[in-house]
Amino acid sequence: MNKRLITAQILFILGGVGFSFYTFGSNAIMPALYGGAVALLNTLWLNRGVIQAGETAKENPKLSVYVLYFGAVQRFVFVLVALAIGLAAIKL
Repeated sequence: MNKRLITAQILFILGGVGFSFYTFGSNAIMPALYGGAVALLNTLWLNRGVIQAGETAKENPKLSVYVLYFGAVQRFVFVLVALAIGLAAIKL
């Protein structure tokens, strides 16, 4: 895992939370944190998929492409579900 990437993303999330608080007040903190958490989890999931595809490519390059495609579909569904949860259950 690239710690610089994760650190940079966390700093961007905190910057976004700060900007949201400054612009929209305290009601904007939770949605900004939630969106940042979804983005961070998506990044971690992408990293895991790239590592897995790299390991798979050593034995079967064609299968590694499918691993990447399947990972993209999984992340897309994850973001849709997280958006639905954020809008409905948490009422963001």
